[in-house]
Amino acid sequence: MKILFIAVISFFVISCKNQLAEQTYKQTDSLLNVVKNVKLKFKSTDTTTYANLYNKVKSTNKIFKKLAINLPKDTSFTNQFAEYTMLQKDFKRFFIEYSKIDKELTFAETQLQNLKCDLKNKSIKENEKIKQYFNDESMAVNKLQTRIYDIFFNADIYKKAYLRVSAKIETFAENLKNQKK
Repeated sequence: MKILFIAVISFFVISCKNQLAEQTYKQTDSLLNVVKNVKLKFKSTDTTTYANLYNKVKSTNKIFKKLAINLPKDTSFTNQFAEYTMLQKDFKRFFIEYSKIDKELTFAETQLQNLKCDLKNKSIKENEKIKQYFNDESMAVNKLQTRIYDIFFNADIYKKAYLRVSAKIETFAENLKNQKK
C-alpha cells in the first residue's frame, strides 16, 4: 500500500512539474514574440529627425563656443538660449539610451531563447526556479518597453522645445557669425 501511495504521489509531482515546464515554455515563446515585435517596431522608428535636430543644435552651439557673446538683457531670450543649448545634451542622451536599449533587446531575445532551450531540454527541474527565471525575464521585457516609451516621449519633448526656441536662437547665432566676419 505504501509503495502504491508513493508511486501515485511521485507521478503527481512529476506530472505537475511537466505541466509547469510546458506552460512556461509556451509563455516564454509568447514573450519572445513580444520582444521580437517590440524590437522590430523600435528599429523601424525613424530617428532621422532627432539626429538632424541634434546636429543642428550642435553646430549652432559651436558658434556660441567660438565667439564671445553678450546676451540681450531680455530674460525670456536668456531662458530660450539656455534651453536651446541644453538640447544638445538631451538629444545626445536620447541616442546613448537608444543604443543601450537596442543591445538590451538583443540580450533579452537571447535570454528567452536560452530559457526555451532549457525548458525543452528539461535542464531546469525545480518549479520555483522555472517561475523565477520566467518572471525575471518578463520583468526585464516590461522595463524595456517602459524605457522605449520614455525615450521617445522625451525625444518628442526635446523636438517641441527645439521648434519653440530655435528660430530666435539660430537667427541670433547667424547674426553673431556675420558680425564677427
